[in-house]
Amino acid sequence: MHWGWHHRAADLAGPERVSLADAAAFIRAEKGKPAPRLITFPPVGGTLRAYEAGVNLPGPDVKIGGSSFRGFWMAAQSGAAPVRQ
Repeated sequence: MHWGWHHRAADLAGPERVSLADAAAFIRAEKGKPAPRLITFPPVGGTLRAYEAGVNLPGPDVKIGGSSFRGFWMAAQSGAAPVRQ
């Protein structure tokens, strides 16, 4: 079956790169809780090795925009930004 022309959507990224550990620490601090204990494991399997290599990060044609993670989180908590559940 032929679906016609299709194009890959442009990458869209925020103005900063935030690790999961940094995001978790920030959110816990905002809630008055201590930073989570970080346990690291070596990447096992192709998917985790790919993430470690950064393949999930935007490409060279990325459009940088939007707010920072912290700005987005603060706006979402105040009800100023739509948050998908």
